[in-house]
Amino acid sequence: MKLSSKQTKLLFWVIFILALVLRLWGIHHELNDYHHFRQTYTAMFAKNFYEHGLNLFSPQIDILNYKNVSEFQIYPFLVAILYKIFGYHDILGRLLSLFFSMATIGVLYRLIAYLLDEITGLFGILLYAILPLSVFYGRVFMLEPMMLFLSVSMIYTFTLYLDTEKTSYFALAVLSTAGTLLIKIPTAYMLFPMLYLLIRKQGPGFLIRPRNYIFGILSILPALYWYFLHARFFPQDSIVDKELMGMYYSSDAWDYYIALMKSSKTWKSIYLISIAEFHLAISGFLFFLGGVILLMKRWRNQSNFQKFEYNSGVWVFFYWYLGFNVFILSFIAPNLAHEYYQLPIILPSIGLASYYLRNAFEYALNMEKGGKKTAILAVNFLLLLGILPFSLNKINNRLQQDTFYNDFSEQVRKLTSKEDLVIIADNTPRTEVFYFSDRKGFQFIIPGAFQVYMEGIEESYQKQYIQELEELRSQGGKYFLTPYVELPGFLPWLHAYLSENYECKLGCEVTRERSLMRDRTIPGFIYDLSSPLKK
Repeated sequence: MKLSSKQTKLLFWVIFILALVLRLWGIHHELNDYHHFRQTYTAMFAKNFYEHGLNLFSPQIDILNYKNVSEFQIYPFLVAILYKIFGYHDILGRLLSLFFSMATIGVLYRLIAYLLDEITGLFGILLYAILPLSVFYGRVFMLEPMMLFLSVSMIYTFTLYLDTEKTSYFALAVLSTAGTLLIKIPTAYMLFPMLYLLIRKQGPGFLIRPRNYIFGILSILPALYWYFLHARFFPQDSIVDKELMGMYYSSDAWDYYIALMKSSKTWKSIYLISIAEFHLAISGFLFFLGGVILLMKRWRNQSNFQKFEYNSGVWVFFYWYLGFNVFILSFIAPNLAHEYYQLPIILPSIGLASYYLRNAFEYALNMEKGGKKTAILAVNFLLLLGILPFSLNKINNRLQQDTFYNDFSEQVRKLTSKEDLVIIADNTPRTEVFYFSDRKGFQFIIPGAFQVYMEGIEESYQKQYIQELEELRSQGGKYFLTPYVELPGFLPWLHAYLSENYECKLGCEVTRERSLMRDRTIPGFIYDLSSPLKK
């Protein structure tokens, strides 16, 4: 199976345009489609860079008591620069993600074509162009599209550097590796394919080459500084909580992680549902398995596929995939909670899947006419073709806009002023109301309905919640806001305290019975804390 240079270029651009068209779907949406929490969280950094100065080393959000582990916010920083040029519009963040997603297609093609061949590269970018979560997360207001672009770039430029030893490729490899680690330090799993490339090219001698150590130091130091030192040197410019970082690997956390690992539901959810179904659209997962099986047979010299000569470059994707599985084990809880944590696994999976497709079609096309040839071609073609309608369905589901937080935020804008500090209560950390209402203030985590139902809230804990609320009020919180419709139903003690002590501005007539029904027409609740009611 051979293509001329003209045919290869034509197919590349057809696939590129297809990928672009799919990613333009919903590009105009507000940040209220799937994963609106993470999108508004990222957009809040861009908003603060835009409004309070382009200081990349002092990322801030509108939640004054927010503490967490902050990635290096280069992506929202770039969005803020676009805001300065074109005005404050959410679509600019989506367009920047689209740019990185489309750039990934170009680099991924060049990487696969370099390690294997151009036809395999075309199969690879076709899969990347149409896989459902590759499309959806290729136009979201999140860090992931930029991180994927840098991940592919680091492998490609590092490969070129090892093969040519050119200083330009060395510099590009350092920049892309450092950028990848800065955006997401868990991408240290990329050490697996890079170590393989070193051993393949230099053998054990890679350990005594000074330039390799220089590369490692230059690539890793920026991330080490940002995640472990910057908050200590400049605590006023950081939202990093050192205690929270330690909690991720406390003894209690490890007990929880081990319990998750022992559950078959964990692995089913991550590998069969999230990765096999959502990320790889089932067909892509089958192609990936075919690539692994073919690779193992090649390794044992048992493969019947002989037309496409063995190329050790495919092992890059195999070790890349193995490295990502180490990441899953190391961060099992967030991988179980968030599908976008597995987004990077698309890249090595595509490498192995395209390796299989290239071999399968080559093998079938070189067979004599007959039923076996027809069956191999038909099955693989139909599986490949079936990805697109499957993806369209999954993408459409994630593009559904949820206006719940927008509607509540509109009420917040009507009843409060931009200068007012607000206390926004919800049963999990949320950023949507802060972002959509354009308000600053404090987050106030209240018990969720499930927690109340299963455990109840003892009176002593009720007093602690009320005390925390009053402390936030003493720090300037002027309004208590919550879109949590179950407030009177599941937290009657908190609802009663607010109603008895402060003026109700929204949700005043909502009954406990209506709240327990989780009526989505309940507008939410707003209380004015600035003037306590006289008793």
